[in-house]
Amino acid sequence: MSLWNHYLNWSDQAHALVNQVPNERGETFPLPPADVQTFFDRWLHNGWLDWEKDGWPFWSFFHNVQSWWDHHHQANILLLHYSDLKADLPAQIARIASFLGMEIDAPRLETVAAAVAFDAMRLHSDRYVPCGGRLWKGGATTFLYRGSNGRWRGVLRPEQLEAYDRVSREALSPACHSWLHGVDRESSLALEWC
Repeated sequence: MSLWNHYLNWSDQAHALVNQVPNERGETFPLPPADVQTFFDRWLHNGWLDWEKDGWPFWSFFHNVQSWWDHHHQANILLLHYSDLKADLPAQIARIASFLGMEIDAPRLETVAAAVAFDAMRLHSDRYVPCGGRLWKGGATTFLYRGSNGRWRGVLRPEQLEAYDRVSREALSPACHSWLHGVDRESSLALEWC
């Protein structure tokens, strides 16, 4: 849903800039379809590049996630899940600090969490969004739209959700699929810390 929001709200300038960059297909980057259901179906079932099966007109979502998952046990990679950030931002900040070998005391943790919370980032979105948000209709706050999960509920049709489940299970390893969709993520994180 965030990708749809970003794509739908690209300014004419952003679209023109993207089309100045040569791409492998030799085609201009398409304008978004008229509705989110059409976009979702194309995103789920078509790739932009010939070797991709999903992600139109951007990149393969499932390949991207799986490729990081395949290496997530390496010492220099830390995977974070947006749901975990939403559920307990201070805990995830502490996890990042630990991963980087940094100590963070409670007052500093509280300060950092307040500064990077979605509402705080949205309030100062021109600092965080590429090009200060000039590439999106409505500016930077359009890019940092809602910051919530589950916005697909009531938007996507049941058959689209079934197709997503099928495609994601075919594209991802069982462990990656479980992590991405929140199945046993807390217990897998606990195992990583052992």
